[in-house]
Amino acid sequence: MQGNVRSERRYLSVKDAARRLEVHPSFIYRIIKNNPDGSPFQRFGRVLRVRIDLFEKWASQKVIK
Repeated sequence: MQGNVRSERRYLSVKDAARRLEVHPSFIYRIIKNNPDGSPFQRFGRVLRVRIDLFEKWASQKVIK
């Protein structure tokens, strides 16, 4: 028996992503506005989500102060 598929989330909310980076969510929105290409963010209708695997790699390359 395989586990629940929903337990393996592929996407984070912007709020969760900001919490992981220890920054304010507006910081992430500013990054998206300035750098829409090459960022791990994806829009589902009006809801913005962050791909976890891309986010980890992307965040490690960015120097965040």
